[in-house]
Amino acid sequence: MGGGVPDPDGRDGTPAYGYVAQTEGVDASGHQGSVAWSARWTSGVKWAYVKATEGTYSTNPYVAQQHNGSYGIGMIRGSYHFATPDTTGGATQADCFLDHGGDWPRDGRTLPGTLDIEWNPYGAACYGTSQSGMAGWIRDVLNQGKARTGRDAVIYTATDWWKPREAVRRAPHRPREIATRVSSAVLPRSSLARMRRR
Repeated sequence: MGGGVPDPDGRDGTPAYGYVAQTEGVDASGHQGSVAWSARWTSGVKWAYVKATEGTYSTNPYVAQQHNGSYGIGMIRGSYHFATPDTTGGATQADCFLDHGGDWPRDGRTLPGTLDIEWNPYGAACYGTSQSGMAGWIRDVLNQGKARTGRDAVIYTATDWWKPREAVRRAPHRPREIATRVSSAVLPRSSLARMRRR
């Protein structure tokens, strides 16, 4: 597969084609409330990721307005789940996400559901789990999501959280979106990376 297709990652972390035009996007959550999507569209925003859930204890009360409003104005949209592996099992959190705004319609303008797994804002960096436990938890989320939607999810993470966790990195192969803002970085070859060079 991929024969004759240039390697988009280039060599040794150096992009193959230099800079490309970037499309402005936003991350919306319950903190933003109802979003004025027409104003965002006019300002150049063309896509949105909406936080639907966190663990199984928090749902975004504005998810319908944010998800449907961005789509209605013409944006590409997607939704994400903020993982808290120390609170409930992976399949349980996947079900919560899919039941509260994380569903994936096959409409050509909705991005796959995203698992946001990164630094724990509430405690231990790896949520008090072993590396193999974390890898299993991620596998459970991804497998449950695929079983219900027929679609692979995207993993959103931070390079400095993901790289030291060898067992986690060996979790099921899925596209990853790497959160980074550096002048150079070594990213996994399968990454969907948003990188701003300074």
